[in-house]
Amino acid sequence: MKYQKSMLKIYELLLSKEFILEDLIKKSSVGRTSGFEAVRWMDEKGFVKISRIGRQKQVSLKKDRYTLQFKSFTDSLRFKELNKNFKYPINLFIDSLKNDKIKCILLFGSVLYEKNPKDIDILIVCSSETNKDNIIKIRDNTELLTDFIINLHFDDNPSDERLLNSVCLFGFDYYINLLTKENRVGIQFSEAINWYISSYANIKNKEAFNDCFDNIIINLSFVYSLMNGITPKTKNEAKKIFFGYYGKLNKLGNFDNYKKMEIVKEVLAEIGKEIYK
Repeated sequence: MKYQKSMLKIYELLLSKEFILEDLIKKSSVGRTSGFEAVRWMDEKGFVKISRIGRQKQVSLKKDRYTLQFKSFTDSLRFKELNKNFKYPINLFIDSLKNDKIKCILLFGSVLYEKNPKDIDILIVCSSETNKDNIIKIRDNTELLTDFIINLHFDDNPSDERLLNSVCLFGFDYYINLLTKENRVGIQFSEAINWYISSYANIKNKEAFNDCFDNIIINLSFVYSLMNGITPKTKNEAKKIFFGYYGKLNKLGNFDNYKKMEIVKEVLAEIGKEIYK
């Protein structure tokens, strides 16, 4: 694959924030040609989203499950690059934790950026039922065996900024769910698929079919809004926006149930290919 090094640098920069395209190329220091080609490839494959702001193009990372899987690799690199004096207390602490209420463990702060940090910051993402006193005791025991102070932080819903600027040490699947907000687009789209299947099963039952079919439209309307950064206030507003883009849906009332299903299937496929590209 061409431009691997360029893509890796660009990916790591986009984890922290969005960039104007020109600024992204300069910041990555990968060279203009390879930088622009890398961004173009990432856009085509669905790693990034490019939006226009006036005459400029803004590049942002598409935070879906597949794009974020790559962060597991970059997190591994960052952790492996740490001095072994730091990795010892961190691993000792994590290996001593045996708590099914802990969802995710993140490493952040100076230990990731400084050669001689004074302490280690660890964020525990856990449920409210978690026995935090027990975790603190394990931390205290770890400090007895090492030369470093471990600062513990607890949060059940950390910000995206905190998540993206941390190294995930445990619970990567949960970490991805936090970043994608459990993939709201994917959830809405999956519900639309399920309603499509139910509609087809009830295609000869007028009342049941209409209920199921209406739900397909509602779910797809919100999928379209979410994908385009639109926040409709009501279902009707979401449908109006959706029908405004897919004009052929305005003629659904002219067709029988089979034709309606055929038209919506085309829209489902078009949206699905965009989601999973």
